Amino acid sequence: MSAEIIPFPPSLNLYLAPMYAERHFREARQQMLEAFHEVIKSGGYPTSLRDEAMATWNAMRGLIDIEEMEA
Repeated sequence: MSAEIIPFPPSLNLYLAPMYAERHFREARQQMLEAFHEVIKSGGYPTSLRDEAMATWNAMRGLIDIEEMEA
């Protein structure tokens, strides 16, 4: 007995695709931020770049907070 795979109707795929893409984008962005923060905490940057890295991380975190409030 073989199972037949029934695909979603095309209209449903068009509806769901942006939501899945947005979720995966958010997850990837969150992983990137966490990795970036770990480098900052570990002191992986020279002192001259650390302040710039912290400012960039804080700005990205702020943008994510704004996006989440708007959603």
